[in-house]
Parts: sequence; structure tokens; C-alpha cells
Amino acid sequence: MEDHKSSVKPIDTGLKGDFINFLNSEAESEFWLKGQNSIDLFDCMERYHRLDENITKYIFRQVANVTKYLQDNNIFHGDIKEENILINRNLQIKLVDFGSAHYITKNNCNTTANNLTGSLSFFPPEVIKGELIQDFFKIDIWCLGILLFGLLYGTMPFSSSEQIIKDDFHADETLTFSEDCMNLLRLLLKKIPSERPNPQQILDSCWLKN
Repeated sequence: MEDHKSSVKPIDTGLKGDFINFLNSEAESEFWLKGQNSIDLFDCMERYHRLDENITKYIFRQVANVTKYLQDNNIFHGDIKEENILINRNLQIKLVDFGSAHYITKNNCNTTANNLTGSLSFFPPEVIKGELIQDFFKIDIWCLGILLFGLLYGTMPFSSSEQIIKDDFHADETLTFSEDCMNLLRLLLKKIPSERPNPQQILDSCWLKN
């Protein structure tokens, strides 16, 4: 299997703003690990809290591309979250930590999720309820929804397992984002797995196409 380049190629992203300045600031040079040219997205968010919609789109499109590559090769990551995404000063990302990953075959595509070792706060309703998992890939799609919400709002969409199962996500109404962005977010966080889009549908969404 060929190595996947998880980011778009241009070095100059064309994006401007405080977050871009933050990543390139001399004052924040100690924030970058010695000898490393990237840090995890969680550390960025700890410092910056939430991202502009255009920057979020730029990052999220790359994560969706990586997810498509994995699923095209029958790989379920199982732990897509900010801590497992490295980002550099050019906003290029890499998905890491495949400790929870599984190669999906016909023999394991219909089973319970008892052996999943990802992060509970990122688990979808079907995992929390202990249901038979008919499509493990839809778990990663739900995780993309949690990730997108966190980048936009700087927090988690649900505060408990009960809310994940029963409630719609609760967003800060003082923050506004485009209708295309919110439509995709709602699709990613559908309670019924079959109603969540696949990676190609995500990439073809109005939000990522524009």
C-alpha cells in the first residue's frame, strides 16, 4: 500500500488571520517540540481554543481525505481526534496513532464494539449502547463530526453518554457558521449510522467543494 500524503501541496495556504500568525510567531517558537516540525492539533487548540471556519475547512478537508484513503483500503482508524492529528506551520496534517485501528474484513464487519479502545467521548451512540456494529467505518465518520465541532466551537458537542444517545448537539448560539458547514456537521453526527455520509460524500459536500 502506497504512503498517503495527507495534505494539500501548496506551502502558501493563502489563509490569513491570528491562528496563522500564532503558528508562525517567534514568540511561540518554544511551543514546537525541539527537532520537530509539527505538533498535535490538541495542543494548538489548548492555546487557541477554536478556529476560523475557513481554516477549519482547510484542515478538515485533509482529515476527510485521509479517512477516505483508509476506508478505501479497509482500514478502520478507531481514534480520530485532535490529539492524533499532527499539524505544521503550513497547516499540513498527518493522522497518527493506529493503536486502535482494525483491518475490516467480512469476518469482523458484523460484531459488537466491546474490543474498541478509542476515546469514550468520541464514541457514537451504537458503540455506547453495545449494539451490533454493522459498519465500523461509520464510527470514524462520527468521530469526524466530533472533531469538526471541536475545531469550530472549541468544546465537545455532548457532555455525557446519555446526551450522545438521546440529544442533539448543543452549540454556542453566539457563534455563527455557514449553512453548508452546519449541514455537514449535522450529517456527521446523525444518531443512525447508515444516515452518516461516507468520506467521498463528505468531500463532495457543498461546504468542502466551495
